Amino acid sequence: DGNNNTENHQDSTKETPTIVPSQTLYLRNINEKIRIEEIKQNIFLLFSQFGEILEINTKKVRKMKGQAFVVFKELQHASEALRILQRFSFFGRELDIQCARTKSDIIAKREGTFETAMAKKRKKLLGIEENHKEDSKQVKNTEEIVSNVLMADGLPA
Repeated sequence: DGNNNTENHQDSTKETPTIVPSQTLYLRNINEKIRIEEIKQNIFLLFSQFGEILEINTKKVRKMKGQAFVVFKELQHASEALRILQRFSFFGRELDIQCARTKSDIIAKREGTFETAMAKKRKKLLGIEENHKEDSKQVKNTEEIVSNVLMADGLPA
């Protein structure tokens, strides 16, 4: 019995993931039968009452169906919308809203931290951490090295 108590104690002390506030909200559980244009328009009408929206992203591709991203100009507006609209009935389904895990491109561009997908891929291939900003010279040098490499897929063996 003593071992079971230890196991239960360990399970109850597991840390819950920290939610980092974000200007970008990730919406799930959107009714997939509704047209994208109608979804975007209604997301705008619903979320814009909390503050200025910079961008709404929805896609028809299978992987992104039933999902959207809403980017607010101000963090406090995104936080308020998340708090108030969580589980809001939207086209017959309860919205599941979370803070986006990554910064949206439009916010990164405004902050001057935007990197193209190719630049991120180069850093990843060369083992440079995305959040590592101590040595900007290293990043510039690796971009020079990588720019001399041609990558090709699907070539015959």
